Amino acid sequence: MDLKQIFKNNREWVEKKLKFDSNYFNNLSKGQNPDILYIVCSDSRVTAEELMGVSPY
Repeated sequence: MDLKQIFKNNREWVEKKLKFDSNYFNNLSKGQNPDILYIVCSDSRVTAEELMGVSPY
């Protein structure tokens, strides 16, 4: 995959997130205050959020 495609994919991802929630990135910037600590063995192909079915905020 070339860099142009990677950046195009990223722009589309950003647009999708903002369309769903216009404050998505503002909310992410507020920091973290997790209710639980979840330790799991994974690799970069599967995020903890995906395993748990939650969003990163």
